[in-house]
Amino acid sequence: MNLTLVIAAPSDSAISAWRTALDGIPDVRFRIGKMPAIADGCDAAIVPAYLALDRYGGTPSREARVAENRRNDGLPSRIVVTPGYGPVAEKVESSNLSGPIQSMFTSCLRAVEEFNHLAVAQPIRTLLIHVVAIGFPAVDDIVIASAFRNAYIETQV
Repeated sequence: MNLTLVIAAPSDSAISAWRTALDGIPDVRFRIGKMPAIADGCDAAIVPAYLALDRYGGTPSREARVAENRRNDGLPSRIVVTPGYGPVAEKVESSNLSGPIQSMFTSCLRAVEEFNHLAVAQPIRTLLIHVVAIGFPAVDDIVIASAFRNAYIETQV
């Protein structure tokens, strides 16, 4: 899959673990700032189901899907809706979440791959991941970033 990843956050400290985990992965860009500026030029953004379903429509699913953004809200025209999960707001043992977080990211990347395979026009070439908005504030950043790296590598095979 030929995909440019845009990893974004409001501060450099929020993104440092991602810089480390994604070192060596091709076509990764890092952006610091606020919406909508950080979404500029992105074709799609990963948005947690608990936020996306209310905002962009649809029903909960065990698999990620690509939805159309018709809201003109500053996010890209395509939204990659994650499989359903709730935000992790309380500190938990991070090792217990690594596998499920990787599975969530794998599902998102496969949804992009499937969308691009079926797309007649406008394939997703640039994918935004806002590391704060993804919904794991109580999980160590390196666990989340490493889970994404593993999902990315898994989907490149």
